[in-house]
Amino acid sequence: ARAGVAFNRILLDPGVGFGKTPEQNHVCIWNLDRFRAFGCPILVGLSRKSFIGRIVGDQRLMGTLAADMIALLRGASVLRIHDVIENRVALDIFKTLSASARAALGEPRPDARANVALALGGNVGDKAGTLRRALRALGGEPGIELTAVSCLYRTAPWGKTDQDWFVNACALARTDLAPEALLDRVKALEVELGRKPGERWGPRVIDIDIIAYDDVVLTSGRLTLPHPELFNRAFVLVPLAEIAPERLIAGRRVGEAAASLRAEASDVVTLD
Repeated sequence: ARAGVAFNRILLDPGVGFGKTPEQNHVCIWNLDRFRAFGCPILVGLSRKSFIGRIVGDQRLMGTLAADMIALLRGASVLRIHDVIENRVALDIFKTLSASARAALGEPRPDARANVALALGGNVGDKAGTLRRALRALGGEPGIELTAVSCLYRTAPWGKTDQDWFVNACALARTDLAPEALLDRVKALEVELGRKPGERWGPRVIDIDIIAYDDVVLTSGRLTLPHPELFNRAFVLVPLAEIAPERLIAGRRVGEAAASLRAEASDVVTLD
């Protein structure tokens, strides 16, 4: 049984619209940056709220898009929405303009750390227990901050099918380690958890792969980014889509890529 929810999985919702007057909602949105002191990502759900209708009448979709972009500027990091396509377009414009403006002005990113996606798996010994130990160890590593962790999934073996079933999971993290330094750390952790050399795609106690590192494209003797097999592996795409469905990797949205492997995903079943 779980003792509680890990702090890094908590979202703070200031409750815009919940029993507040329109003016109180306006103040709440404009002062979202004050909630950063709690150290949690800030979630807002402004979509189609009545206070937006008071301003723009029947044009609530346009009003929602404007309010969402203001909320992002003021400190929100997660949006709860109804109109996915329209908000996606607005968000892509927001991200492109803000990133270009900061670069042109020489301003640092709000968080200069890289956003990385990691995949974990194993099929030897206490499979679920080893993955949980690996996640706890990653969360305690200097220079690595876990920001989201998927459920654990029972998955069919891939590549070499005459072996026991696997347990897999994915995690998102921020890091100030360079790509190959991060690789060194996760491979050292594999050894600490009992991994020994073996055949490719064969049985293993633990495997930790770097799936994506920001938008970096890299091919070296040790590391390829994004991971070259990502879009062929439901055992990675399904857990990654659970925690990052809108993330773009190599121009593809993770959630859409996972849905395209629906037949193979029948071999991926949550354990949590």
